[in-house]
Amino acid sequence: MIRHEQAWKVAGGPMRARPDQLDPGWQFAVRHVAEHHPYIPLLVGGHSAGARCACRGCADPDLPPQWAVLALSFPLHPPGKPDRSRVEELAHVPVPVTVVQGERDTFGGAEELRAALPQGWFDGTDRRLVTVPGAGHDLVPLKRVMSRQEAMQLVVAAATGLVSGLG
Repeated sequence: MIRHEQAWKVAGGPMRARPDQLDPGWQFAVRHVAEHHPYIPLLVGGHSAGARCACRGCADPDLPPQWAVLALSFPLHPPGKPDRSRVEELAHVPVPVTVVQGERDTFGGAEELRAALPQGWFDGTDRRLVTVPGAGHDLVPLKRVMSRQEAMQLVVAAATGLVSGLG
C-alpha cells in the first residue's frame, strides 16, 4: 500500500483546495506509482476530498489504468448545500467502485447518495454502497448504534470485498 497525502493535509490546515489545486498532486502520485510498480494492479481510494480525487483520476484517460476505487465518505455536496451536487464525479467512475458512507454524513448520507444516482446504480457486483449505521462523515458511529471497532470492521470488509472481487 502506498499512501498519498495532499499538501493541505501535510501542512496541517483545513481543506480549502479546489479540484484544480488537488488533482495535479493526485495525478503525479498515480503516475509515479504506476511507473515504479507496473506489476501491481492500481487500486485507488481516499476519504472525503481524497475520494473525489480518486474518482476524478480514475475517469481521467490521461492517467495510467486503475482497477478499482474505494471511496470513503464521498462528499456528495457541501454541508447544507444539496444543490451543489458532486454526484457526476462518482457516476463517471469506469471501474469497480465501493463507497463506504455514514448514515448521518452531513456531506450526504448513504441514502441521499443512493437517491442521487440512477435507480439500481449500486445494485451489482461492480458498484457497492456500504452504509455505516449511525456514522457521520468521519465514519465514527454514535455509541448507542455500534462501536467504533464494529464500524471499522465494516470499512475493512468493504475494502477486502472490493479487492477480492477483482481477482
